Amino acid sequence: ALLNLAVNARDAMPDGGTLRITADAQHVDAGHRANLQPGRYVRLSVADSGVGMDDTVRARAIEPFFSTKGIGKGTGLGLSMAHGLALQLGGALTIQSRLGLGTNVEIWLPSTDEPVQAESQNQLSVPSGRALGTALLVDDEPLV
Repeated sequence: ALLNLAVNARDAMPDGGTLRITADAQHVDAGHRANLQPGRYVRLSVADSGVGMDDTVRARAIEPFFSTKGIGKGTGLGLSMAHGLALQLGGALTIQSRLGLGTNVEIWLPSTDEPVQAESQNQLSVPSGRALGTALLVDDEPLV
């Protein structure tokens, strides 16, 4: 989801600009602009200083296959997928945008009050005759 949002932000800045990715903890009360249930959330924000969106485009931005990019430049699924992921996890996706000023897309994900469990102190066992190594992962998609 963050990769899709970052790619959208990059594409919205054809002459360059600023891309900012932030994460913070938020407490949400009733009446939140994204209609979230009251509670604790992690807010992931991807903001750009690009061309921005007018109200019509912003209203349609999360529709599957809706895109302002030319043919072959995108699928129109990035924002839709990020929106669906946030909803599926009990959160939300919000978009603030102004033409000529840029866009800020936030993914709100619920957090828990449960304490973090300490990781196991067990030692990693390595089968005899094998050593730990390094794995190189490669993606042939230039955009990635």
